[in-house]
Order: sequence, then C-alpha cells, then structure tokens
Amino acid sequence: MATTAIDPMATDAEPAQTYDIIERDTVPAPAPRPNDSLQERIAELVKWLQPTDYLSPGNEFMKHLHSYVPGTATWVHESAPFRAWAGLANDAGLLHLRGVAGSGKSVLAADAVRRLQDSGAVVLFFFFRQIVDKNHTARYLVRDFAAQLLPYCPAMVAALTTLSQEHAVRGNELGLVWPAIVEALERDEDGAKRSVFCVVDALDEMDDGDFEGMVARLVALGTTKQVRVMMTSRPLPHIERALDHPGVMRLRLDPVLLSPDVARYVDARMATLDPPLSDDKNELVRQTICERANGLFLQARLMADNLAEGLRDGRVTEETLPDSLDRLPRTLRAVYEDMLK
Repeated sequence: MATTAIDPMATDAEPAQTYDIIERDTVPAPAPRPNDSLQERIAELVKWLQPTDYLSPGNEFMKHLHSYVPGTATWVHESAPFRAWAGLANDAGLLHLRGVAGSGKSVLAADAVRRLQDSGAVVLFFFFRQIVDKNHTARYLVRDFAAQLLPYCPAMVAALTTLSQEHAVRGNELGLVWPAIVEALERDEDGAKRSVFCVVDALDEMDDGDFEGMVARLVALGTTKQVRVMMTSRPLPHIERALDHPGVMRLRLDPVLLSPDVARYVDARMATLDPPLSDDKNELVRQTICERANGLFLQARLMADNLAEGLRDGRVTEETLPDSLDRLPRTLRAVYEDMLK
C-alpha cells in the first residue's frame, strides 16, 4: 500500500510535489547479499515480516510478565492438565486455560512463556488485545510466530528467504507464511527435533472474522508431534465449541483456588507503599481487598492501586482508612464505574 505525501518545503515559485511512501510490508524483500551471515539474513527476514514489537516494555507480554508476583499460581503448574501439557512423555499437545475476566489468565500465560524459555524450550507466543493496534488480528500472530521461530530453525530461514523474494508479507500471512511455519516445525532436521511450545493468550480478543480459521490452525498445530499449544480465553460458548476436540485438555481458573494467590499479590502490592502502613492496617487492607475481589486479580489490583494513590495524595490516611475500605466496590463492574466518577 502506498500513501501520498506533499513536500512541506514547497514555495509559490516551486510548486509542491507529491511522492509515494511505500509501506515495508507491501513489497518483497531485497535480494540477500552473498556474504550475509545467518544473523544478518534473519534480521532482513524480520524486517520483511514486520512483526509486532513483542519484546518492548509496553507490549502485552512484557506488561503481563512484570505483573507476575513470585509464588502465585503454583497450583496451576502442579495441576494434572498443565503438567501433562508441559511434559514431553505423552501426546497431550493442546491445553485450553479458561477463566473469567480478571482472573489472571494473561499474567499466567506470560509467566508460562518465561518459565518455558528458562528451561531452554523454543516458545512462540502472541497476546491478543482488541484495543492494541496489531494485537487483535491473526495475521500478526503469524508474523510474530515466524519471527520468533527464525533463530532456532534453519528450515524456516530457507523457506522465508524464498517467499520473501517473490511476495510481500501483507496478505500472505495465512496463505504462505503459516504453511511455512507448520512445514518447518514438522521437518526432522539433523535427526532430532526440538520441542516447541506455543502460547496464545485471549482468544476472545481476536477479530471475529479471524477466529474460526485461526483456532482450527492452532488445534491442528497442537496435534503435530513435538509441538505444544496452550490457549487462554474467557469461558464463552463459541470458544468452547471451537475447542470441542478430543485432544484438547481443559483447565479452569477457579476463583476459590485463586484467592490465596490474590492475597499474596495484595501483600506484595502493599509492601511497596511509602511510607508503609502499620501491621494492623496492612492486615485490614489485605482482608478487605481479598474479600471484595472474590478471587479476581484485576479487581484486587484496581482497588489496591486506587487505595495506594489515595494514600499518596492524602485523600486517605491511616485514620480514615477503615471508612475508605468500607466503601470499596464489591464487583469488578462497580470498580470500573467508581473509576469513571
């Protein structure tokens, strides 16, 4: 796609000229240079792919990773479905992690990515988010997966080198790049395969027009030997139907089991207050927020943030704290409504 720009330095004597700005993902890649190293070839292919900035501090993955509190969600990692999925001694390649809005799915997904990376596994990940440019469409999932796989897979480098010479990436993500990813993952290089984990967060945040086809592709990928796919979402009927597959294991984030994790999160959040609250007030805050949050991390975070802001700017003091806690909303919707007042 080309956009038209006008020369800002034009004068009456020299009429304005227009010129086209060509967007990088609408044209094929330059021909590779004969002496390019593998790293240089990968860098050029990433430029052709134009993925999201998935490792930037403001990206969904990094934001959720920084929200993780050590010691939380151990019950999830110790659960039978998660252990079967993360283990390699079985064919349990598909895991659907379900939870209501605010239950911590995205933070758990980000922590799973980090843990798997620390173990030495190859991890491909994407975090859907409707309000974030590029993070609501399946084609950027494909671009990110391809970019993340390149450093570990010479077959992917070879395939994309050929594709990129003849095609622009835009419009070819699902038709050309995704099949190249699948083929590269299925190939047995050097007689041994390396396990690959794919983590896709928030299926319910994906564009409706992309949903059915992309979920079908992910399920098919998860049935590939040595490839494990975890998907998270809210428990919505159309997602349940799409994942009604015999190979999909299910794990629900139970608010009752999450409550101790929420308490740990609140403790960590209150420990950052400066000046700190007295021990008895800290315990009062912990009990009240955990009671109102009902096992929802998001509700606990919003209430803790609101309280911390009030303590900083003087709207809340240790003396008025009990009254402020009494007025805390009891539902996530009420928290949002209170923020808009």
